[in-house]
This record gives sequence, structure tokens and C-alpha cells, in this order.
Amino acid sequence: MDAARPEARIIPFPTPRAARPDATARAQAAANAADQRLAEALAALHQALARQQQAVGDWRRNLTALHTQTERLAGSLHEYRSRLDDVKAGLGRLHGEAKRLEAWADATLAQEAAETAG
Repeated sequence: MDAARPEARIIPFPTPRAARPDATARAQAAANAADQRLAEALAALHQALARQQQAVGDWRRNLTALHTQTERLAGSLHEYRSRLDDVKAGLGRLHGEAKRLEAWADATLAQEAAETAG
């Protein structure tokens, strides 16, 4: 009697997998990782901008110092040129005096030679 009864194998209906929560968790983890990478990138960008701002400030200070030194150098060169002009004028006066003395010496020698000859 039992032989007349067909045997059946029961196949369980698939239940929702636990993978769905895993997929959600993975998506959440990926989003968190992306947020973390973004936060790290923004922090690095902030640090880079701060370093760049410092570098620009240093550059401006150095440019101001260079400008100051250039002005000092220009003043020194102007003073040096003025002194050279004074030396040139003094040398011109000395040259004129030397020429006058040379002419006087030549005239004196010529007069002595004329007196001795005559």
C-alpha cells in the first residue's frame, strides 16, 4: 500500500539570502571608504593650500627685502658716482694747475737760457 503512494522530494522555496544585508553593508562600507578618501583628499588639499599660502607670503617678504636692498644699492651707486664726479673735477683742476706750472717752468727755463746766452 505504501508502494502505491508516489514519493516526492520537497524542494524548499528559496528564502531571501543573507547576501542582501551583506550587499547593503558592502555598499555602506564603500560609501564610508569613499567619504574617508574624500575627507583625506580635502585635508591634503587644505594642507597644500596652507603651504602655498605660506610660500607666497615668504616670496612677498623676500621680494620686499630685495626691493629694499636694490634701493640701497641704487643710493650707494648714486653716492659713488657723485664722488667719482668730484674726483674727476679735482683731477681736472690738478691737470690745469700742472699745465700752468709746466708753462711757467718752460718760460722760466727759456728766460734763464736767454739770460745765460745773452
